Amino acid sequence: MSHSSGPKELTFEIRRAQSAEVEHLTELHMEAFVPEDNIPALLGPRYVRATYRWFVTSKRAYTLIAIAREKIVGLV
Repeated sequence: MSHSSGPKELTFEIRRAQSAEVEHLTELHMEAFVPEDNIPALLGPRYVRATYRWFVTSKRAYTLIAIAREKIVGLV
């Protein structure tokens, strides 16, 4: 008798990013893009970090993150 198991379900939490997560957002951005294809990555992690810090702390912007298994796996 064979048992096949399908893909396991992965649940996500979607919420606003917090100031303490800016470094994780920066790391994710730098891993996701190559400098040749992304101007913020071309300008470097200091620029990306400053951008996400502004997105997270500004009253005019925000960043939503997806968390799975207690790790940030996506952002918008």
